[in-house]
Amino acid sequence: MSKRFLTIALTISVAINLTAISTFTYYWWKARSFKRHITSSHMSERYGWRRSPLRRKLNLTEDQIEVINKQHEEMRARMIPLMEELSEKRIELMTSLRDSEINEARADTLQRQIATLQFKADSQVFENLCQIKDILTPEQQEHFFTLFEKRQLYQKGMRQPLLKEHFKRNMNDRRRQKHGDYENR
Repeated sequence: MSKRFLTIALTISVAINLTAISTFTYYWWKARSFKRHITSSHMSERYGWRRSPLRRKLNLTEDQIEVINKQHEEMRARMIPLMEELSEKRIELMTSLRDSEINEARADTLQRQIATLQFKADSQVFENLCQIKDILTPEQQEHFFTLFEKRQLYQKGMRQPLLKEHFKRNMNDRRRQKHGDYENR
């Protein structure tokens, strides 16, 4: 009886361990094999703004969420081909570096095309932000832009005071160089 009990207990233990290992492996694989989308990391394609932290922070209504999701999908449809073309141009530019002799005219053309595509992408994002602004109440707008500014300022580990000081210093240097004022250095 004890040998049979030990066999059953060992079988159950192995099954539980295999299940646990499989579960951890699945979530580890899923977390590391993501494909970058144009949505926020907190917004899945299925739920959009419904489960986004911004919904809670901005206290969005259902009507606002519906309109924002619709606009987001429209922007996404415009952005995906743009981002794909941008990626292709960047790859083409980097591939040209492998050539023994670099065709500078072609490289300049690619750089201009990349800049144009990036400008179009930035314009689409700005247009989308303007549309979102029109949907939000003044209080929501204030909170949204505060969050947006914090996100921009804290990207890449830069802190707000350091970043503002950096921009102020660079702008002053540029102004001095432009007007020939080097006495305040």
